[in-house]
Amino acid sequence: MQPTPGSLGLATLTNGFLVSSIAKSRGEMNWPDIQYIVSELTVNKAMLMLLSESRNIKESVLKQYFGPVDGKDGFVISILAVRPKQRGEVKLVSSNPIDYPTVDPKYLSNQQDMDVLMEGCFFNFGFNSELMKYSLILSFLFCIKSM
Repeated sequence: MQPTPGSLGLATLTNGFLVSSIAKSRGEMNWPDIQYIVSELTVNKAMLMLLSESRNIKESVLKQYFGPVDGKDGFVISILAVRPKQRGEVKLVSSNPIDYPTVDPKYLSNQQDMDVLMEGCFFNFGFNSELMKYSLILSFLFCIKSM
C-alpha cells in the first residue's frame, strides 16, 4: 500500500475568499468577509487520537462518525466569517494574575454574522455539487495518470 500525503501527516491547504451579498450591499466589493480553507484529511487512528485529545471528545464517539471512512482519503472545508460584527468579552475573575479570565466569544450571537456564514454554507453546497459532477472525470484522469 502506497502512503498518501494525509497519512504521512502532510497537509495541503487551499484558501479562498468571497465577498458576501451583505458586504456588497454596503459597497465593500473589494473586502471579502468569508474565507474558505480546504485541506486534505485521511481518517486513521492517529487522527482520531489527536482530535479526541485536542477537542476533548471521546474516541468511541469519534469512531461512530468516522468509522465508515476509516483509512480513506478525503477533505475538509472550513468556512469562516472573517469580519464579524459581534465582539466577545474577556473578564478578570480576580486580582490574582494567575487566575484565568472568563472568556465569552459570543459566537453567532449577531444575526448579520449568522447570515454571512449561512451564505458561505450555501455557496459551499453549490461548490460541492459542482465538484461531484467532475468527480468521475477526475477519477478517470487520475487512473490514466497512474498507469
